[in-house]
Amino acid sequence: MQDETTMPVYAIYQYVKSAQKVSVVLNRKKFTLEGRIEGFDEFFNLVLSEVSKVENGERKNINGRMVIKGESIAMVRTV
Repeated sequence: MQDETTMPVYAIYQYVKSAQKVSVVLNRKKFTLEGRIEGFDEFFNLVLSEVSKVENGERKNINGRMVIKGESIAMVRTV
């Protein structure tokens, strides 16, 4: 069994708890989304706030919140 601190759900929980800004890399997309994770569920659907779309080094701010379906997420990392 995996140590609790290495499980993906633990990492996502830590991002929520610390309000760290993260970069979400999506499957088959040429851009990433950056923001703060407000919440998630058992399917790793994420609710992001303060969202920016980053494409070719250009950042575009998106107002409001965004829900990202878990199956479309390739990777989540800190910014």
